[in-house]
Amino acid sequence: MISVCDNLDDLYPIALHDGVWGAISDDYCQKDDFKFDSHHVYLSIKHDDVLAGFFMLRFDSMNVAWVHTAVHPDFWGNGRVYAKQLLAWLYENTDVTVLCTLVPENNGHAKSLCQRCGMEIAGTLRGSIKKGGEFLDQYIFSVGRGNFLCQ
Repeated sequence: MISVCDNLDDLYPIALHDGVWGAISDDYCQKDDFKFDSHHVYLSIKHDDVLAGFFMLRFDSMNVAWVHTAVHPDFWGNGRVYAKQLLAWLYENTDVTVLCTLVPENNGHAKSLCQRCGMEIAGTLRGSIKKGGEFLDQYIFSVGRGNFLCQ
């Protein structure tokens, strides 16, 4: 189940988990200094009433949203289910017509999930994220309303 998170402190154990942190951060983001940006919308992902992860949404306009995902390792493998719930929430609560995300080139699981949900590579940001001392490319994935395959 997806719902607006009413307490960002609940999300820290997910974001700071050793199995998650490396995927959602870069070399410039320090765990000890990490704070959630209150300008974004955070959606809690619950799996059988247990907090499994969260989506962070940034709206560029009323119809374009960027999503970032963090899921606790105990719940990996449920990405399509969570993506379907996210899309249902977006359709019910927003006018979003285009959903976008950035995926570093070394995150094959996220790339695969995006593709299985109907997202396509809309572009590449060369050398745009530093991880492990190396600048990596990031793929810009996007999908328009009505083209989501995980519905």
